[in-house]
Amino acid sequence: FGALPPEVENLIETVAIKQLCYPAHVAKIDAGPKGAAIAFHDALFPDAAALVAYIAGERGTVTLRPDQTLLFRRNWEDAAARMRGVKTILKILAGLAGGRQGSGGREAGGEGP
Repeated sequence: FGALPPEVENLIETVAIKQLCYPAHVAKIDAGPKGAAIAFHDALFPDAAALVAYIAGERGTVTLRPDQTLLFRRNWEDAAARMRGVKTILKILAGLAGGRQGSGGREAGGEGP
């Protein structure tokens, strides 16, 4: 039948990201070329200590904003890089939350730490 149309590939990637949101306790993601803002369900994260340790280890590239959203500073050149970066971030957050996915390491895609 040939290659999938780009719209179908985008839909599949979007569904994959939505499936990663649940174990990471993520309610909303706003991603752009300079990074992503992630809001948690009910503005809570199951393992706050693990999240704080992760933020501290990211040396300023991840910050917690006053509205309880996480801001990830990244340099994503195109939509494909954003999708890969967001998926990696969600896997890390799921691991920190006690989900089955994620390693909790520094690997959230994009250039720079």
